[in-house]
Amino acid sequence: MTGEPEFSLIERPWLRVVRAGRPVTVSLRVLLDEAEAIDDLDWGNPLEASAILSLLVAVVKDALRVEGMAGFTRLWAAGRFPDGAFDLHWAEHSSRFDLFHPDHPFFQVGGLEPASGNPKPAALLVPEVATGNNVPIFAAATETSAPALSPADAARRLVACHAWDTAAIKSGAKNDPQVKSGKTTGNPTGAMGQLGVVTLIGRNLFETLMLNLPLGEVHEEDRPAWRAEHDATWASREPLGTLDLYTWQSRRVRLYPVTVDGDLRIPQVLVAAGDRLSSRPQGVEQRTGWNRPDKGSSAVRPRRLRPGRAAWRGLAALLTGADVGGERSPVAGVIDQMEQLVNNGVLPLDHPISVHLVGVEYGNQSAVIEDVISDRTPLPVIALDR
Repeated sequence: MTGEPEFSLIERPWLRVVRAGRPVTVSLRVLLDEAEAIDDLDWGNPLEASAILSLLVAVVKDALRVEGMAGFTRLWAAGRFPDGAFDLHWAEHSSRFDLFHPDHPFFQVGGLEPASGNPKPAALLVPEVATGNNVPIFAAATETSAPALSPADAARRLVACHAWDTAAIKSGAKNDPQVKSGKTTGNPTGAMGQLGVVTLIGRNLFETLMLNLPLGEVHEEDRPAWRAEHDATWASREPLGTLDLYTWQSRRVRLYPVTVDGDLRIPQVLVAAGDRLSSRPQGVEQRTGWNRPDKGSSAVRPRRLRPGRAAWRGLAALLTGADVGGERSPVAGVIDQMEQLVNNGVLPLDHPISVHLVGVEYGNQSAVIEDVISDRTPLPVIALDR
């Protein structure tokens, strides 16, 4: 790897958090080793923060294999992750968390090339900048004027891209047999784009990670993106489990780094078609509430958020499920799991918890982001004591 750029997400600061009331940037190692001393993620960019939280939850689940109420209770009672709990995981997968590894860069495909033309400006990863069809009327910047991204910025944007990217046409990648005329069509949004994402927030980041950690068993075939192999090809399929879903590779991406005045920058990127969710099993997806389209229907679909509606106005439906003709649709898995914690005496009725809701309103056939919905409200734990 001599001469190749390196940026270890395990060791280099890139995650924005709030510590002692102040915003700071930390590495993966520091964040998890000191999670109990960190107040929260920095939610200034809710799309980044919600996507990164899913990534962090997958890391914790994959490394510690916390399963069932007993496993949760032991770790929750300690109030922190054990010393060195993630060291083995980092040692085994260190190369997979290198943003610029030549063969398997983090959340990317090594050597990915466009089927025709050139890579696009890195503004493609920044939805608030006008790019392609995503052109606000009074945009202050365009894709050609937007600056190159730093590795830390690019890493956060990369995670958010897989979660929230717009739909429609994407650049075609070489060796993708489904490319036509240098592009792919019919691409859905990123894996979280159709959700009203429900995140529980505890007193510190350790509690937040634990409260959003699915407690089901990890099946042998389930694996996160850093333990899977990806190339330019993609498929429409069901998720293998929580680890697969929470790190879903909805795009095939490659960052193109350059060195400018001694600093590493990413001026260009390729964002091509990635895996499509053929279905989203309710038992696997715990980050959203559900709607029942019709009375008596057994089918449910993820519940989207309503623009302009404060989180507290939907609190009753969040806790009990939306009412359709006298029937209740399922609540978010994290809410249902929290109720189990309350009923088992693990979570005190006066424990301070809030709920953060994040969603996107897309426009023009989901090809542009029109609005980002982000709101937080206190969540009375006692309401779940039933």
